[in-house]
Amino acid sequence: MDRYRTGRTGAVSSGRRRNPHRRIRVQRPLVLTEVLPKAAAVFGDYGLSDAALLGVVLGKAKPGGHLPFELPSSKVAVERQYPDVPNDSTHPLFPHGFGLSYSRR
Repeated sequence: MDRYRTGRTGAVSSGRRRNPHRRIRVQRPLVLTEVLPKAAAVFGDYGLSDAALLGVVLGKAKPGGHLPFELPSSKVAVERQYPDVPNDSTHPLFPHGFGLSYSRR
């Protein structure tokens, strides 16, 4: 863990300016349009331990999971959503159920 630093925003960086990795604690829908272009990789977690995240980053563990809600594409999309209807934004950045896993070949 010495090679990795965690900043106030939850960013995890390997010390290379050109290849930042962002760790996002997903507790509710977020607007990530400003974060994605600046990051080589974004890891969303729901309380994952540092050791488990590092295992995925280093390729020792396989990621898996799906979003329980959509991540909207903008603040305007959030403002246009109905407060009592889930997953109703137009053109979400990541739709409900989006996820990552490695498939077997």
